[in-house]
Amino acid sequence: WSGTGISGTCPMAATDLGGQVEAFNDTVKGRGTYQICAQATGDLDKEYVVYVVGRVFRTASATTPIATRRIKAIVHGKPAGSYAVQTGPGGLIMRNSSNVSQGPIYVGGYLAMSNTSSIGKPTVPIDVNVANARCGNGGQGAGVGQYPQVCASGVLPDPITLNSVQAHIYGDVAANGQTTSYPTQMTDSGLGATSGVAPPALPPYDRPAHAAAWVAAGSPTLTAAAATCPGNSGTVTWPANVKITGNVDIKQSCTVVVSGNAWITGNFLMRNSALIKVAESVATQPIIMVDGSTGVTTQQTSTVATNSSQVGMEFITFYSGQSCTLATDGTYCDTLNGPQLFTAKDILTVDIGNQGAAAGSVFYAKYTKVTLGQAGEIGALLGQTIDLAQSGNLVFTSNVVTGNFEWGVSFYDFWSP
Repeated sequence: WSGTGISGTCPMAATDLGGQVEAFNDTVKGRGTYQICAQATGDLDKEYVVYVVGRVFRTASATTPIATRRIKAIVHGKPAGSYAVQTGPGGLIMRNSSNVSQGPIYVGGYLAMSNTSSIGKPTVPIDVNVANARCGNGGQGAGVGQYPQVCASGVLPDPITLNSVQAHIYGDVAANGQTTSYPTQMTDSGLGATSGVAPPALPPYDRPAHAAAWVAAGSPTLTAAAATCPGNSGTVTWPANVKITGNVDIKQSCTVVVSGNAWITGNFLMRNSALIKVAESVATQPIIMVDGSTGVTTQQTSTVATNSSQVGMEFITFYSGQSCTLATDGTYCDTLNGPQLFTAKDILTVDIGNQGAAAGSVFYAKYTKVTLGQAGEIGALLGQTIDLAQSGNLVFTSNVVTGNFEWGVSFYDFWSP
């Protein structure tokens, strides 16, 4: 934090007049100054406590102010134009002590919370939108040829269910067809709209272009065995636009350095303190395309790491049970029809657990389901269905999607040194 009016200590002592900035000085109003400083809260990324001191002096030469005001504010940056959690019709399921600490959140289907699961906190409320688009023609699972569509009033129970008195949402909530407001469990400011939430569209991806880039790069190819360490440790570097054939199993303290986009024809498994990280020279988030039927699994203290510039990677799983989602030519289907999607949304292709950490990266189950558990920390989740279990804490870190933030004041009060 730097700029004009910054004090040398934070918060400022009562006698600290360093770095004062003059706001006005004339014979009518006298002279006004301010000081400002900021400290990271230590709770969330992009959250600061800002201290401001304003003083008014009777004359330009006066050294003793006639009025002093001190204000403390908590400001928080939210990602602009992107979501920490975004689901399709399968919805968002939160269990045990799972927590989403940054947002916003956009749910296509329903939101079910139990035990001590929570979204946001009093000082950092999170916008939650639930479209209730989980019906076909006549109800959930009925007429799936028209699935998903927003459920008609009374067809299904509320799209948001808080199955424990300890489950809590802090933030502005909008949910189509919601009849229960949960006034003590949805606060700051809680349920505000029961219509008008459009079903979200999960982002497309140009899979054929990814495959064409592999060809343009000279078709660099590695076997699954060559893509990981031969022993209990060591380092392997994946070249940019590489295609890896087979199931990749990174384990036993192996380190993999990613130089750009990659394409894995099988599954991707990390375990036993393995590490995959973005090369220092990479400035654009690499996309890891995974085709296997079990997709991506991280466990046993494995880590997905950014480089020092906070550039992470994005894993996208393409298995759906339909061959067209694995195509790389004109037969590729970026979306599925109703019956296909109704089945695919329950297939697990991203499983992050057992202390798996990926605080700077994105996981996207394009047609299927994501599960996060056992204190796994990641940058962002997208999927047709998302299940947050155990003590999973979703932290949307800087530069994961856009790197752009909108800043707002979530709390302010007067303070004294």
